[in-house]
Formats: sequence, structure tokens, C-alpha cells
Amino acid sequence: MRFVHGHLSPVSVPQHIALHRAVTLREPIDRLLSHFCYCFQHRHADSEQFAFFTQAAYVGRTNFFAEDVAVWARTFQADNYVTRFLSGRIEGPLVQRDADEAERQLRGMAFIGFTNSLQNFVVELAGALGVEAPSAQRANSSDRSVVTVSAGDARALADAFLRLDQVVFEAAKNIAASRAFEHARALPASPEGRSVAERLSELAFTVRHRTIREWRTALAARVAPVRRRLKERAVIASMPHPQDLISREGIATERVDLAAE
Repeated sequence: MRFVHGHLSPVSVPQHIALHRAVTLREPIDRLLSHFCYCFQHRHADSEQFAFFTQAAYVGRTNFFAEDVAVWARTFQADNYVTRFLSGRIEGPLVQRDADEAERQLRGMAFIGFTNSLQNFVVELAGALGVEAPSAQRANSSDRSVVTVSAGDARALADAFLRLDQVVFEAAKNIAASRAFEHARALPASPEGRSVAERLSELAFTVRHRTIREWRTALAARVAPVRRRLKERAVIASMPHPQDLISREGIATERVDLAAE
């Protein structure tokens, strides 16, 4: 078994070679902000990034805001990077056709993972390969403290620079969900006789930012109060009136002064 990995656009991989392709994607706005922070922190290793961050507006600064990210994204054409990567159109303006090509490439993937649930992806991949899942490790993480962006500013950046990426990312989540079900069905029967549904919950793949296990937990949390209220009503409805207890059992009642105890 051989693995080939790297920052390879799927369109650069020969289609005639029998490969099981896998890709790991990141939430578009998180990827954009992380890319900005990474370029700032490694600006001394890149002459173009160094020239940008040594401009009068940025030199000496250690904290940046949404407007700075916007200028940087326009300068380095960092818009819709997921779509660019998947479609192979690295330069020039993007159109809907490029997003369609990106989705087509995703449908050709055997495995689709997401960085916000990387361990789940590793478990899914290892399960399909019949090997023990290693622990997922994050490397080359950028320091996000250098950029301060509010939720509203993040949405504005996404609308301005990530319109196609957001569509492609949603498509990736839907395709990943169907892929995980296919992989679970293909798994050999477990020695414990666990059902496919139980094994699916172990895979815990991401479906719209929630794993199956998280979804079940959230559902149980919503149902629990309803069950508790119904149980309380049932108990109250089944309890006899106190006067009935006194009259049937001959129980004498008296006032008890708790303060004197």
C-alpha cells in the first residue's frame, strides 16, 4: 500500500491511474484568516509578503483587522481558495463554471475530511483501510492572535471573497456524509455483532458541523426535559389527594414547628 500526499490540486493528478483520492478541507473563512496570519508570520521568507507587510500602513504592527485582510486578499488574489485548489484555476477571476468543476472533483473523491474534525476523518479512513487509526496531529498552525475580526466582519469577508467557496464547502459536507455511509456499509462485520448504525456513530463524521454522536447527544438533551415533564405529570396524576390518605389510613396530622427542632 502506497500513499502520495501533498498540496496537489486534483486536476493535476492523472485520471487514468487507479487511485483512491482523498482531500481535507477547511471552513473557508477560517482558512482565509489562517492564511493571512501564516503569511504575516512567515513574511521574511517571501519577498512579496515582506514587501506587503513593510508598507507604511502595516510596518511595526502586530495586530490586524478585517479591512487589512481584505486589502491583502485583493493584493494576492486569495479569494475562493478552496474553489481555486479543486478546480485548478489558480489565477484570474473565477466564475460559476469553476465552482461546478470543484464540485465535480469532490464527487470523484473516495474520502473527504475536514480540519475541524480531523480525528473523525482519520478514523473513517483507517476503518476503510482496515488499519488502526493513529492520532491526528495539527502542524504548521498559525498564530491567530495577530488578527481581530468580529462575527459581522467575518461574514462580510466571506461575502466579498468566499462566495463560491461557501457553496463548494456545503457541497463537500453533503458528499462527505454520503461517502461515510458507503464506507460504513463496506466495513466487515464486527466480532461483537454491532450494527452498521452503531459503527456509523463510532465513525462520527461531520454532517453540517455536527457529528452523528453529537447529534444524538443534542437530541437526547432536547428530549430529556420533555420526558421529565411528562413523568412529573404522570406522577402527580397518579397521586391520591392527601385528605384521602388521612381518611383511609387514619393518619393524624399536626403542625410541626421546624424552627424549634
